[in-house]
Amino acid sequence: MREIKFRAWSKEEECWASIDSIALCDDGSVAYLVSADGEPPYLEEDVELMRYTGLDDINGKPIYEDDIVKSNYKYAQPKISQIIMEDGNSYIAGEDLATGNEMLVSDHIDEIEVIGNVHANPELLKGGEMSNPETTEYSHNGADWIVQESDFIKDDNKEDEDETRD
Repeated sequence: MREIKFRAWSKEEECWASIDSIALCDDGSVAYLVSADGEPPYLEEDVELMRYTGLDDINGKPIYEDDIVKSNYKYAQPKISQIIMEDGNSYIAGEDLATGNEMLVSDHIDEIEVIGNVHANPELLKGGEMSNPETTEYSHNGADWIVQESDFIKDDNKEDEDETRD
């Protein structure tokens, strides 16, 4: 059985909230969160609660819902994605290179590293899109390609060559 843990992001203060316990209503919804530092309790609408996936990344860091991870696959370019949770399972959003579907975190636990989260580091996802700042995506002859920027070599003479061919 996986360990049940949460962390909370304070929307107003834009920082991690120090939570000691979570008070639940009879229907299982969150009533409020008790502050660990003696401050007044947080209401559910004041924080973003993130569940622990029960898994740790390649460096032993716990993986939570809404974490941003860098995937270091053996046969593909590294990719930056968000962890999502659905129906009690944790997924790497849009990671399957063939279909674009989510992949189970547990299937790729030895290939991912937590590099941030969507609340403290939204810039890592470039406006919410899963992307990799080291790669460029483009279409050519009906096929989609992902190419490392280091694969492109700037040729200052290319323009001159094109002009001389005319």
